[in-house]
Amino acid sequence: MTPPAALPHATPLRHPRLPRETVWETVGDPTLLDAATFVPVILSRRLKGEALETELAWILAAAQTGAVAIGGFVSPGERIAAQRLAALPALRLIRLVPYPLALCRPTSEGLRRIREGKTLLLSGIPEGDGRLRRDDCVRNNRWALAIAAGREALDPAEGPHANPSVSRGEIRSLSTRDAPYPAEPPPEGPDPAAIFL
Repeated sequence: MTPPAALPHATPLRHPRLPRETVWETVGDPTLLDAATFVPVILSRRLKGEALETELAWILAAAQTGAVAIGGFVSPGERIAAQRLAALPALRLIRLVPYPLALCRPTSEGLRRIREGKTLLLSGIPEGDGRLRRDDCVRNNRWALAIAAGREALDPAEGPHANPSVSRGEIRSLSTRDAPYPAEPPPEGPDPAAIFL
């Protein structure tokens, strides 16, 4: 395994798809935000077996047809999705990092993907020590849906809409109004998806 490398300097970004109430740091190609379709990778820690495989198949099919995968890749199911997505040569990915980008240490493969314009790292979380916090993960999931939908904010009371790039994940998220994803706290400790940067 390649040891972690220093991340290139993060730059601030304003983009019509990014929620305006947040100051965004980015590393990578911001034109990924201009994609026609996105597939939010938001998988509950409770998804297992056939239900998880169904969601993974949907995510992979969308990515294979050109949708940009977007998410934090924190839950066990999301990490499985990350491993499977990583095998797609043409994968385009936006990783919402749940802590400041200055704390990221991508692998040489991650740096290659960033240089080639295949990965964009985004963080709207200016403070933290690199440990996962439930509120930050929930915020990232809501941002993933809002970015994919091309809207400033995603109000759970609105119900699903017709944007095909987010329909499946958004409907599931909106149906859990009292328990937004993740419904259970993320694991304490270092970011488990850091190897996928």
